Amino acid sequence: MTVITAATPAPPRARRVASRQQWIGLLYVAPAVALVVVFFLIPLGMTAWMSLHNWPLMGEHSYIGLGNYVAILRDTRFWNALRFTAFYTVIVTIAI
Repeated sequence: MTVITAATPAPPRARRVASRQQWIGLLYVAPAVALVVVFFLIPLGMTAWMSLHNWPLMGEHSYIGLGNYVAILRDTRFWNALRFTAFYTVIVTIAI
């Protein structure tokens, strides 16, 4: 004769409350995270946003999309500067 027993469901887990050590750890990390956000992520986002606009020194800015990038790729001074920078990087790396 076979006896079949139904499995009893496991009791629901209680939500784990963060321990005091975890909160202290978060407090130690918070200033570093704040500095990274303030001095890196916000300026990075602002730079990306500003690069998509025509931003004169005086007056209103206007959205131009990728126009700034198209203009720089067509500029011969950009390519000359890039070529010189690459050359300088190779020469200095070899010299070291």
